[in-house]
Amino acid sequence: MGGNPAYLESISIAIKKLFGGKVSEFCKHGELFLTEEIESLLTHQFSRLSTVEQEVIKSLAGEAESISISRLIESLNMSPSDVGKAIVSLVRRGLIDRTETDEGTFFSVRSIFKKFI
Repeated sequence: MGGNPAYLESISIAIKKLFGGKVSEFCKHGELFLTEEIESLLTHQFSRLSTVEQEVIKSLAGEAESISISRLIESLNMSPSDVGKAIVSLVRRGLIDRTETDEGTFFSVRSIFKKFI
C-alpha cells in the first residue's frame, strides 16, 4: 500500500470490523485483500492514467520480478521517451517501485496495485 493514508485508513477499518482490531489476526492471512473502498480508489487512480501509463503498469504487473526499463521498452514496443515519461509519472504517483542494484535500475508494480490489475 506504500503508506497511502486512504489505503491505511480503509485497512484499519477492515481490521477493526473483521478481526476485532487485532492486527496479528489480519496478518495471519498473509494475502493482500482489497476492501470496497480500496478497489474504488484504485479504479479511480487507474482511470486517471494515460493510455501509455496504463500499458506500462499492466506490463509491469504481468512480470514476476522487477524489470529494467530497456526490457520494458522492448516488450511494449513503445518509444523510449513515452516509456520514460510514464515510468517517472507512475513512480511519482507511488504506483510503481524503483530498485537500484549493481546490475542497474529495475521497476515493479506495488503489490496492492498488482493485485488490483
